[in-house]
Amino acid sequence: MTKRFKKSDKVIIKPKEEFAYGYIIKALAGGLYPNKFHVVREYIQNAFDAIVSWKETRKDKNVGIKIIIKKPSIFIFDNGIGMDRYTLNEYKKVGFSKKVMGESAGFRGIGKLAGISVAKKLIVVTSPCGTPEKYTLIFDAESMLKDIDELKKKRENIPLNNLIKKHTSLTSDVEKKEEHYTMVELHEIKSDSKIIFDKKKLIDYISKNTPVPFSPQFKYGDVIENDIKRFVNDFVNDYDCVEISVDGKNVYKPFVQNLKPPQHILVWSSRNKKKLSAFCWYCENDKKGQIKPNEINGLIYRYKNFAVGDNYLTRKTIWDASAHLSFYFMGEIYITESEVVPTSQRDDFEQSVARDRFYKDANQTIANELNRIARESSGVRRAEEYVQKGVEVISSIDKDIKEKEPSLKDLSVQKIAELVNVIDNIKKRKKNIPEGDKKTKLLANKVIRRAKGLLKQVEDVEKTEREEFNIVKKLKLDEQAKRVYFTTIRTFKDCFVDRPEELEKIIKAFHKNLINIFSKKTE
Repeated sequence: MTKRFKKSDKVIIKPKEEFAYGYIIKALAGGLYPNKFHVVREYIQNAFDAIVSWKETRKDKNVGIKIIIKKPSIFIFDNGIGMDRYTLNEYKKVGFSKKVMGESAGFRGIGKLAGISVAKKLIVVTSPCGTPEKYTLIFDAESMLKDIDELKKKRENIPLNNLIKKHTSLTSDVEKKEEHYTMVELHEIKSDSKIIFDKKKLIDYISKNTPVPFSPQFKYGDVIENDIKRFVNDFVNDYDCVEISVDGKNVYKPFVQNLKPPQHILVWSSRNKKKLSAFCWYCENDKKGQIKPNEINGLIYRYKNFAVGDNYLTRKTIWDASAHLSFYFMGEIYITESEVVPTSQRDDFEQSVARDRFYKDANQTIANELNRIARESSGVRRAEEYVQKGVEVISSIDKDIKEKEPSLKDLSVQKIAELVNVIDNIKKRKKNIPEGDKKTKLLANKVIRRAKGLLKQVEDVEKTEREEFNIVKKLKLDEQAKRVYFTTIRTFKDCFVDRPEELEKIIKAFHKNLINIFSKKTE
């Protein structure tokens, strides 16, 4: 039965209870985006989602994102699906988003207001296809922040709803029915954020962090993209690229030359062997050591084709040994595990059991495999280097033999040691030369044979020199006696340079007399 109120009954109306206040905007404008380029990325992210939505429903694929620097403002334009009046009005709702986590690049409802951290006003103009209207939302960040500061001085707070209503406006105007676009204007960039006017740095940031395509000049670009589509889209269907230009210049992912052909690694979940957690492509350096420049070597995480962190994040999270070897490669790791989600700043992934499990799985597959490849390649390069070094050493000694007479006696101890090292080093590393590289294997064997031949030729010279050092050790000569001894030996060699047999006899006689003298001295 419905209760009926009498005229004498008192009705108590409770005031509306507020749970969020204006200082949230102050916090959003202050510390959420210390890297000012992240703000531009947030709007590229929204534009990307709009373009993906357009592609899903229309045959026209001629869409893209244009960034225009026109001081004191920056404009981000896309001809994606556009927004109706109701959707644009939701821009005013902080933390509100209808996007589903795992389906869209952005889903928190915070990034859409990122502009208030770098600009005095945020202006959004949009038109959805099929509607002969365009809508303009103005978010007056400067006056809003001043309002907050003035109230703080009075120890007063303003409810967030009231603050946003007071400092925003939404208007409409006529537009062509077939038009579809969204243009974000970061109006009057603040003095502490003018770094985003630096076109070179802005292009560099966009090329490394957003879903731009591979450069037409990158010879492996098409192969890599086909592999990504084949594996990533088969499981999650969320890989896509978008054309992005800055002041009319198209932006592409960075690359380097001198790379070996691309390879890929599939990371399967240890919890479910049929579930793909990530797809990794990589190219190994075709030269020695780490890829240069350092800014684009290593592996980069990608989520919805947006970068997460930099090349050091993969080193820190999935390499537990020999992390420097990761820079012998360049590549990307596309996350397909829906429970592994990037942080709002996209500098890491949110702490979770799924994230920790993925890091462990990636360590056992990606890190271990690339470490093995790097060490194997290093072994091959070292073997090839030692073979080439052997060729140079033998050529040098051959030249000395031809130019000097008597040649073999003039070979220094250092060169003899070099021959020994040539033989030892090639023998140790010959097994690292690939089976298919018959040319290098034949050369290695030839160098060893030639080095052994030279050593055999100087065997008598070596024997004499060993005897000289052995007698010094046997007689325990002090430093002064050593100097006298070696001076005498050098004198003998100079005097008998053309009579090697007589030299050998006189040195033997000299050694015998020394032994007799020192033996009597100790008796």
